[in-house]
Amino acid sequence: MQMSYPNMDPSWVDYQRKMDDGTMRTLVILHRVYAGVTGLLSCCFGGYLLLFLGVFSSAFATAKPENRPPPGFFGFFAGIWVYCIAAFLLSVVLNLLAANWLRDRRNWVGVTVVSALNCLSGVLGIALAVFTLVMINRPHIRETFE
Repeated sequence: MQMSYPNMDPSWVDYQRKMDDGTMRTLVILHRVYAGVTGLLSCCFGGYLLLFLGVFSSAFATAKPENRPPPGFFGFFAGIWVYCIAAFLLSVVLNLLAANWLRDRRNWVGVTVVSALNCLSGVLGIALAVFTLVMINRPHIRETFE
């Protein structure tokens, strides 16, 4: 697709197109790296959950009946941790999808939504989201999305 650069030197247009393509490839790599880091973090949360359940269940199993926790104690905390792990895994899947969409230059709305969700996940997510949103909202890049 031809980008619209009114009244510009063709060599400058070629240079700008090459720079934009390089930046989009960088965005694809960054989304994949961010998905990997988030996946690693979800594995750490899973390990912490198993450690938590193992240590506390053995400690409370040997405790006197009057010192035991309420019946839903472990289920409540396990539910919170499972929810966090599921949120991290959803972020992994969405960032991998966004990387593929950026590579193929399709689903502009999907990339925007994933970037907006990345804003909720801390400093690295915010930096990646802002960089992505700035790039995909440039008019000549937005034209290339199907």
